Amino acid sequence: GASARITAAALLSPMDTVKTRLQFQGSNYGVVRYNGVGDAFAKIYKNEGIRGFYKGLPPRLLYMTPAAAISFAVYEQIRAIMVSEEQSVVNPLIPLAAGGLARVLG
Repeated sequence: GASARITAAALLSPMDTVKTRLQFQGSNYGVVRYNGVGDAFAKIYKNEGIRGFYKGLPPRLLYMTPAAAISFAVYEQIRAIMVSEEQSVVNPLIPLAAGGLARVLG
């Protein structure tokens, strides 16, 4: 759960940084700093180094860890409501539904 999200966030942080900078570049009085994805990668690396791609990672991780714990707790509660104790075989759709509801509610 949480470790998978943290790993994904760390691996995808460079792409997320480039995407965010490309989205916001025109909102600064129309100034265009990057001419596409490749140009953004090159300029960020040249001007800021590898650390430039990971500037927003710590706050993201601070958000993700408790969010994963809350989602897991909500999942367990929903699953417990949907499955009775005397059931020996659980319908495979129940964990799927509980996981979906946990993401929406948690």
